[in-house]
Amino acid sequence: PHRRTKNGAVYEYWSLVKSVRTERGPRQKIVASIGKMPGLDRRIRMGWEQIGAALDGRVRQADLFEDHSLDEPEWATVDISRLRVERLRDFGDVYLALALWRRLRLDQFFNEQMFSGRAEIPWALMACILTVARFCAPSSELKIAEHWYGKTALEELLGIPVGKINDDRLYRALDEVLPKRDALFSHLQERYTQWFGTSFDFLLYDITSTYFEGNMAGNPQAKRGHSRDIASGGGAKSDAWLQIKSDIFGIPFARPRISERSLLGVAMLGGVATRVFSDPKEAVERFVKVDRTFEPNMERHKIYLEKAAQFRKVFQATAEILRRL
Repeated sequence: PHRRTKNGAVYEYWSLVKSVRTERGPRQKIVASIGKMPGLDRRIRMGWEQIGAALDGRVRQADLFEDHSLDEPEWATVDISRLRVERLRDFGDVYLALALWRRLRLDQFFNEQMFSGRAEIPWALMACILTVARFCAPSSELKIAEHWYGKTALEELLGIPVGKINDDRLYRALDEVLPKRDALFSHLQERYTQWFGTSFDFLLYDITSTYFEGNMAGNPQAKRGHSRDIASGGGAKSDAWLQIKSDIFGIPFARPRISERSLLGVAMLGGVATRVFSDPKEAVERFVKVDRTFEPNMERHKIYLEKAAQFRKVFQATAEILRRL
């Protein structure tokens, strides 16, 4: 134990040390310090004193005028090797995403723009969950509902129980957000200008993959183009890999003549900036050409779907065991 006096106040603390060998002989190295401040509650002081006595290997002596009506703190021995942690939650990434959500004032925007009516969960909160999921772990609405949301701290941060989040509610939230798209773009542009003190004439954003799922025969949007994915990077150089992906997803995969699209995009923007092209549309028409399209083999696609369904059943049946491992 140690005792120090500073500015008339007495500070008491204990040092946990271990013996180490040095060139000058054995020395004591401080591992941890446990201290207390004057004026603490008597029960707390008793606890500190018992810790100090345990570290010193001695029995604590009662004070002559000690109030014996106070119960002494109870101590228990814990076998750390047998401790088990359950229901872990990911906190840091979703907390950061929520901070950005509020910093962008998206909470205010959606609360003003979206009328929840009789909805049990406000649509503004559902939009928040979709955005945070896209920021932290981009995946399908089904995966968000069945696997991702329950593993995060959003239940505590937003106050929405895990059982209230399902893919149907998430999809309906997307339907509610879509009509607010133009207003949302204007809001984000305004926030960007306020943050960085800059302005721009147009804003480019990339939709990496666009395709239709399910029965799209009655969907008028499906008549506007051919549903396909565009491959890029090193993976676009393998015919076998692109055919496998096409068979798995059941959609065509197109390989552009220039597969390094990031570099191509920079070059096209440079051409627009230097007036080589009048606008981005002209640059796209000039450079973005399809080299080959890989059509899906629907027989193999059917096999992949069957195997995927079997995998999901096996995964769900063993998920709890895998988490414990």
